[in-house]
Amino acid sequence: MAFSKGVNCIRILLELLKEYRKLDDAVTMRINRTTAQFRDRDRLGVTGKGSVQDQACAYLWQELVGKCSAGRKP
Repeated sequence: MAFSKGVNCIRILLELLKEYRKLDDAVTMRINRTTAQFRDRDRLGVTGKGSVQDQACAYLWQELVGKCSAGRKP
């Protein structure tokens, strides 16, 4: 019986790791896309404050905070 509990725990852990991997992939893709957008804007002469990476980071942070705040509203 202890063996089956251990196997079940391992299965749960593996499923959790898969979910975190999906989340990590989604975040990485979003970072890459946003950075590319700001790089394109920079090439077109549409400049903002700071480096391309700083602008992309600030944009992603605002988006994340906005989504978290929207999730908390009744």
